[in-house]
Amino acid sequence: ATVDEGRSRSPKSEGFALAPAAPPRRLLVLEPVAERGGAQVVMLDLLRGLDRSRFRPHVALLAQGPLADEVLSLGVSVSSFPAHRVRTVGATARAIGWLVRLIRERGIELLHTQGTKTHFYGGLVRLLTGVRELWHLYDPPPDPPTFIDRLRDQAAYWGWSIGVDYGEPFFSRESIGLRGLSDLP
Repeated sequence: ATVDEGRSRSPKSEGFALAPAAPPRRLLVLEPVAERGGAQVVMLDLLRGLDRSRFRPHVALLAQGPLADEVLSLGVSVSSFPAHRVRTVGATARAIGWLVRLIRERGIELLHTQGTKTHFYGGLVRLLTGVRELWHLYDPPPDPPTFIDRLRDQAAYWGWSIGVDYGEPFFSRESIGLRGLSDLP
């Protein structure tokens, strides 16, 4: 048998053919900043280790800065939205609209968020698009929680989400049987 462009061909005499390889799932990684910090190092490591035969990542930055060049150096496409504060309602609404368009235009199937701001945005985007979201909680939430933290916690009920908690493997509001990205269908 010979392999050509992810599909197997076999002479009829062999009597079998391998199933076509599934195309990589389109993954949007949402980051709140565009400068390197601890959470961004985690994101860059995730991108480095991601199985590109299974996932085609694109990074969306909610700011403009040098992190975009680091992402590009990994061979990952990137889009940036101007920096803004969540409490600036008009800018937040424009950012949500931008993310919804990005998801639809790129055919995104899975959204990865890490941190309060991106969990909040991700919940709204998930509600508007139906895209699945993977929560990655890099930092423990503050005690007492802020207004945005309370909104973020409610966002978990706005649609389908799974999450990675600090110090824990995957968790979810309902058991979905995942231990990591490699377990996604």
